[in-house]
Amino acid sequence: MLQYSGSWITSPPNSFPPFEAAVQLKTSTSSFGVVRSMVACANQHSFSHVPKVVREQRRERKLLNQLENKGGIKSIQPYICKVCGRRFYTNEKLVNHFKQIHEREHHKRLNQIESARGSRRVKLVGKL
Repeated sequence: MLQYSGSWITSPPNSFPPFEAAVQLKTSTSSFGVVRSMVACANQHSFSHVPKVVREQRRERKLLNQLENKGGIKSIQPYICKVCGRRFYTNEKLVNHFKQIHEREHHKRLNQIESARGSRRVKLVGKL
């Protein structure tokens, strides 16, 4: 924490950018096997450290999603859900499907594991 003109200001650490930390975590975990998906969470200060290339890719993806929804562009290959194999013709529908079905299922499994005790918990963790 820094003190500036009588008030306290908190600042994010300058030692290591969060995006690079996430990339290094992914590369280190890939040595154990294929990384199917990755989610990184951070506070609002971390988003100022996102590289320009990533911001541009997100902007392009957003424009492409808008064009697909309007019917201006039709993708050659359908988007396929990596969990259940269902096909979608727009990326936005795939993302909605994943959030509505697979994220809920995952949270249910995690809650079930948290509430379980003893050998039942061991079996559920092994199953997941």
